[in-house]
Amino acid sequence: MNVAIIPARGGSRRIPGKNIRLFHGKPIIAYPIAAAREAGCFDDIIVSTEHERTRAVAKAYGAKIHLRPTALADDDVGTQAVMRSALAWWVSCHQGREPELACCIYATTPLMGAADLLLGYAAMADRWVEYAYVEGWYYWGRAEAFMRGAELDGPNSVKQVLVREHRHIDINTEEDWRRAERMYQELQQQALEQREPAQ
Repeated sequence: MNVAIIPARGGSRRIPGKNIRLFHGKPIIAYPIAAAREAGCFDDIIVSTEHERTRAVAKAYGAKIHLRPTALADDDVGTQAVMRSALAWWVSCHQGREPELACCIYATTPLMGAADLLLGYAAMADRWVEYAYVEGWYYWGRAEAFMRGAELDGPNSVKQVLVREHRHIDINTEEDWRRAERMYQELQQQALEQREPAQ
């Protein structure tokens, strides 16, 4: 079994409310939820949050909710700790059964598609790989590696998945947000032009 976990705490200093802020008409967290569903490789799609409005939005778009402890909602808490907490909760809900793989997907990834997630999934077919990632978008990992707190390092255990620059952005600031909106609009326009029949 494979589980997608989207960390989405309520507090954000640089972009307030960023995980549910509207991005081209939809809460930005709706995009990774949709991509994970479209990928078809996850048994569960979970949003981990302590924030009531984020819970409501994520549920409306079809995600299950891991109620994150408030101690894991500070700026200083990394995603590894959140993944361990969410996976332990998931295991407790499934009579101790552990998933094989988990994927930590960041909430602000509107340019990421199902095909991008599947590239990471394919990389995990190599049994020597513990993690496969796209910087700022997601990282796949073996559930047992998450649970023992294995770090994303080592020349053989971690594999980077490459995405073309015109499609990739890590949204951390307001300027990143505005640039991502422009990139998304351009990609949507290109897709529309490709679908239109020649005159």
